Amino acid sequence: MRFPKFFSSKKGITPIISVILLLMMTIAIAGLAYTFLQRMQGTIQTSSENTSLELLGGLNVQLKVEGFVANCSASTDKVNITIYIRNAGTEQAEKLQLFVDDALQSGMANDTLAAGTVTSYSGGVLDDVSCSEWVNKTKEVRISSRETSAEKLIKFTCTYSSYLC
Repeated sequence: MRFPKFFSSKKGITPIISVILLLMMTIAIAGLAYTFLQRMQGTIQTSSENTSLELLGGLNVQLKVEGFVANCSASTDKVNITIYIRNAGTEQAEKLQLFVDDALQSGMANDTLAAGTVTSYSGGVLDDVSCSEWVNKTKEVRISSRETSAEKLIKFTCTYSSYLC
């Protein structure tokens, strides 16, 4: 019994199988690329949302170095300085830190300052230091919080004859 030539010729099956395999590989690669890009987009979206929230939090907290009072005693040659800080924003400032000439002042770390309030700080290098270190000197006073920071250059001017700068 002889089979018709239609069934005995297999030349057309191999190209069909190879085309199907190529299509399956293309679909698999496209699926992997889609999954990779979706994960990448999710990561970028999450990080940009977090950054936006941090920036908006910084806009709601507005720290200002308002001023200072310095008492310089001619008899002891010591100065006691109090610095006034205000939060002019609408939200509480958290984790306040005070720096004078880039030196962190102890005693103020992790403090909070409610919106619209003023606080004062004295201590650290601000207490009982020599008048000559502060009188007629310009010091950089910087206040920072988790949300934002503010700085001001203050020139402490007074003379030994006046006890209040």
